[in-house]
Amino acid sequence: MPTILEQLERVPAEATALRLPGEDVAYGALRERIATAAASLAAGGVGAGDRVLLRAADDLSRLIGSLAVQRLGAAVVPINPLTSGPELDHVVARSAPAALIAGEDLAGDVPGGDDMGVWIAQAGRLTARRPCARSSEPVA
Repeated sequence: MPTILEQLERVPAEATALRLPGEDVAYGALRERIATAAASLAAGGVGAGDRVLLRAADDLSRLIGSLAVQRLGAAVVPINPLTSGPELDHVVARSAPAALIAGEDLAGDVPGGDDMGVWIAQAGRLTARRPCARSSEPVA
């Protein structure tokens, strides 16, 4: 069974992939955003086997971030953007992520955030704030 990433490559570039308020995203543009995000993550030290905490509030950023992480062979650790306190502490402690993808307003309160790479997600684009200081233990 082909992966989502493999299926995305088979669709004509000009076909509409997503209809969002005020924006239609073609498959070609979606593939480009995923590749750009994956390149940014890779340049910042994210690689195969790493875990990446995904705490983005907007749908497009979650989609792009998730597929970019998967493209690198890393594991996505999705978390509800509203998660905080002990629950957030628990997820971070258990997953030991190498990096965080989060909205600007969600990046600052992640425990251990100083020890992981941080990318800010906005409107389906990732901006590197800080590269990875370390890699997480490979996912078994």
